[in-house]
Amino acid sequence: MTSKPIASALLSELLNHLGVEAWRSFSDTDRRLVEACCNDAADIQLALVAGGGAPTSAGSLAAEKAHIAAQLACLSAATGASVEKAIWEVASRLLTRAAAAVLA
Repeated sequence: MTSKPIASALLSELLNHLGVEAWRSFSDTDRRLVEACCNDAADIQLALVAGGGAPTSAGSLAAEKAHIAAQLACLSAATGASVEKAIWEVASRLLTRAAAAVLA
Protein backbone atom coordinates (compact mmCIF):
# COMPACT_ATOMS: atom_id res chain seq x y z
CA MET A 1 0.00 0.00 0.00
CA THR A 2 1.14 3.52 -0.73
CA SER A 3 0.27 6.62 1.22
CA LYS A 4 -1.54 8.22 -1.77
CA PRO A 5 -5.08 7.27 -0.61
CA ILE A 6 -4.25 8.52 2.88
CA ALA A 7 -2.90 11.79 1.49
CA SER A 8 -5.99 12.26 -0.69
CA ALA A 9 -8.32 11.66 2.24
CA LEU A 10 -6.23 13.95 4.43
CA LEU A 11 -6.32 16.77 1.87
CA SER A 12 -10.07 16.37 1.34
CA GLU A 13 -10.78 16.46 5.08
CA LEU A 14 -8.38 19.37 5.53
CA LEU A 15 -10.23 21.39 2.88
CA ASN A 16 -13.48 20.75 4.73
CA HIS A 17 -11.81 21.76 8.00
CA LEU A 18 -10.27 24.98 6.66
CA GLY A 19 -13.23 25.96 4.50
CA VAL A 20 -13.53 26.88 0.86
CA GLU A 21 -12.78 30.56 1.41
CA ALA A 22 -9.49 29.84 3.17
CA TRP A 23 -8.45 27.45 0.40
CA ARG A 24 -9.34 30.03 -2.28
CA SER A 25 -7.28 32.64 -0.46
CA PHE A 26 -4.14 30.50 -0.89
CA SER A 27 -1.93 31.06 -3.90
CA ASP A 28 -1.21 28.14 -6.24
CA THR A 29 2.19 27.82 -4.57
CA ASP A 30 0.55 27.70 -1.13
CA ARG A 31 -1.89 25.03 -2.30
CA ARG A 32 0.95 22.90 -3.68
CA LEU A 33 2.77 23.32 -0.36
CA VAL A 34 -0.29 22.16 1.60
CA GLU A 35 -0.67 19.19 -0.75
CA ALA A 36 3.00 18.27 -0.30
CA CYS A 37 2.67 18.52 3.48
CA CYS A 38 -0.41 16.28 3.36
CA ASN A 39 1.68 13.77 1.40
CA ASP A 40 4.42 13.97 4.03
CA ALA A 41 1.91 13.58 6.86
CA ALA A 42 0.39 10.55 5.12
CA ASP A 43 3.86 9.01 4.74
CA ILE A 44 4.40 9.51 8.48
CA GLN A 45 1.05 7.92 9.30
CA LEU A 46 1.70 4.91 7.09
CA ALA A 47 5.19 4.43 8.54
CA LEU A 48 3.82 4.59 12.09
CA VAL A 49 1.04 2.11 11.36
CA ALA A 50 3.45 -0.25 9.61
CA GLY A 51 5.90 0.05 12.49
CA GLY A 52 3.31 -0.63 15.17
CA GLY A 53 3.18 3.01 16.23
CA ALA A 54 6.88 3.35 16.99
CA PRO A 55 8.98 5.86 15.05
CA THR A 56 11.73 4.19 13.04
CA SER A 57 14.43 6.08 14.93
CA ALA A 58 14.58 8.20 18.05
CA GLY A 59 13.34 11.68 17.31
CA SER A 60 12.42 10.94 13.72
CA LEU A 61 8.71 11.60 14.27
CA ALA A 62 9.44 14.91 15.99
CA ALA A 63 11.86 15.86 13.22
CA GLU A 64 9.36 15.03 10.48
CA LYS A 65 6.59 16.97 12.22
CA ALA A 66 8.94 19.92 12.79
CA HIS A 67 9.81 19.90 9.08
CA ILE A 68 6.12 20.12 8.15
CA ALA A 69 5.57 22.87 10.73
CA ALA A 70 8.48 24.87 9.32
CA GLN A 71 7.15 24.55 5.77
CA LEU A 72 3.72 25.79 6.82
CA ALA A 73 4.82 28.53 9.24
CA CYS A 74 4.68 31.36 6.70
CA LEU A 75 1.33 30.21 5.37
CA SER A 76 -0.13 30.00 8.87
CA ALA A 77 1.20 33.47 9.70
CA ALA A 78 -0.33 34.92 6.54
CA THR A 79 -3.75 33.31 7.00
CA GLY A 80 -4.01 33.52 10.77
CA ALA A 81 -4.90 29.83 10.84
CA SER A 82 -2.70 26.98 11.93
CA VAL A 83 -2.68 24.81 8.85
CA GLU A 84 -0.11 22.53 10.48
CA LYS A 85 -2.31 22.00 13.54
CA ALA A 86 -5.29 21.35 11.28
CA ILE A 87 -3.36 18.69 9.33
CA TRP A 88 -2.59 16.74 12.53
CA GLU A 89 -6.15 17.12 13.84
CA VAL A 90 -7.53 15.75 10.58
CA ALA A 91 -4.90 12.99 10.50
CA SER A 92 -5.91 11.96 14.01
CA ARG A 93 -9.59 11.80 13.04
CA LEU A 94 -8.79 9.67 9.99
CA LEU A 95 -6.74 7.21 12.06
CA THR A 96 -9.48 7.02 14.69
CA ARG A 97 -12.07 6.25 12.01
CA ALA A 98 -9.82 3.59 10.49
CA ALA A 99 -9.27 1.95 13.88
CA ALA A 100 -13.01 1.97 14.58
CA ALA A 101 -13.68 0.33 11.22
CA VAL A 102 -11.13 -2.40 11.94
CA LEU A 103 -12.68 -3.09 15.34
CA ALA A 104 -16.26 -3.12 14.05
